[in-house]
Amino acid sequence: TYAENAGRFLDAGKTEPASGNLTSIVSMTERIGAITSTLRSFARRPGVAASPLPVREAIEGALSLLSGRIRDSGVTIVKPRGTASPLVMASRIRLEQILVNLLQNALDAMKDRPDPRIEIDLAERDDRVLISVRDNGPGLGPEAAGNLFMPFQTTKEKGLGLGLVIS
Repeated sequence: TYAENAGRFLDAGKTEPASGNLTSIVSMTERIGAITSTLRSFARRPGVAASPLPVREAIEGALSLLSGRIRDSGVTIVKPRGTASPLVMASRIRLEQILVNLLQNALDAMKDRPDPRIEIDLAERDDRVLISVRDNGPGLGPEAAGNLFMPFQTTKEKGLGLGLVIS
């Protein structure tokens, strides 16, 4: 874990990498707080405030949160082409959480796969922005695809089946 590695770095007198791990812990802790707040809001069912949000910022935020896992997995990430960052009316936390869940699912699907790759793409159609997250994993069977947004349905051995539902 980041905390265990920070301890090892400090024991070895390597303060810079320890500081990096501690910064990651702070960022993740803040994220957990924001997610918890969003979950509470979800449970109460009030609307979450949306504001204009550059889509690329949400993508970068999600990738940043998963940077350690992405690095450790050896997955190649292909980001959207171009530099355009269309604005969407969204809650940053909720959009990032959706992207984090999709990216985590993609990472899980590619365990032990040769040349693992995730492609993120953006497309603008009419008044909509489409974000796609594709991986070169084995894909979903028809039953799993049909249950994708059903609570407590999972294809993972230790999954809860809440990721996409609460997003």
